[in-house]
Amino acid sequence: SEGFGNGEIRGGDVYAYGWVQHPVRLKKGLNTFLFRVGRGRQQAKLTTPPSKIFLSTRDALLPDIIAGEKSPKLGAIRIINATSKRITGHRIETQVNGGELSVIDVPDILAFSSRKVPFEIIYKGNESSERLPLNIFLRNSKGKLISQLINEEFKLAVKNNQDKHKVTFISEIDGSVQYYSLVPKSESDTGESALFLSLHGASVEAVSQANAYQKKTWGVLVAPTNRRP
Repeated sequence: SEGFGNGEIRGGDVYAYGWVQHPVRLKKGLNTFLFRVGRGRQQAKLTTPPSKIFLSTRDALLPDIIAGEKSPKLGAIRIINATSKRITGHRIETQVNGGELSVIDVPDILAFSSRKVPFEIIYKGNESSERLPLNIFLRNSKGKLISQLINEEFKLAVKNNQDKHKVTFISEIDGSVQYYSLVPKSESDTGESALFLSLHGASVEAVSQANAYQKKTWGVLVAPTNRRP
């Protein structure tokens, strides 16, 4: 599925998840839209952006936190640039439950486009039965706050290393953040383990795929997922 807004191509939402948001340059007078639908039904809606540059809650990749692990975890969030200029020098700040602030630079984002960018999470707690609020702030090159997601819009799962959980990583293909789901062994011995790979079908997330399996005593199961833009 794809579309054209005044001749500029935009990718579609092939699984109808409602994740896709594209800035469109409108003009005074007649504006022309053309859609090609490969599966399902066609639906499109024009909305006014909340601001010229903003953080989108759609299709955010939130990592699972492992209690007691001190290393930062990676996530990803989409930034919409609804301006006619490339944005550079921005940064994302994240804070979990009022804890330590993490800062990471944002790659350049072209005019009238969106980009899913990495962010980093620092959590040093040891509790594994909480849902912790995550605050995300976007600042420009001068340090001015231009967008934020606060007040518990996102909550993170805190698990122990024997729970089923998501593992996020930086892709060597394009530098994006991707994830897979992991089902650890039911017994934490140090012997050799089998590795099972389970691939999902259309419209299935790796989390749901992993949850379909019970733990194995003699092996670890990994469920990769469809790549995100």
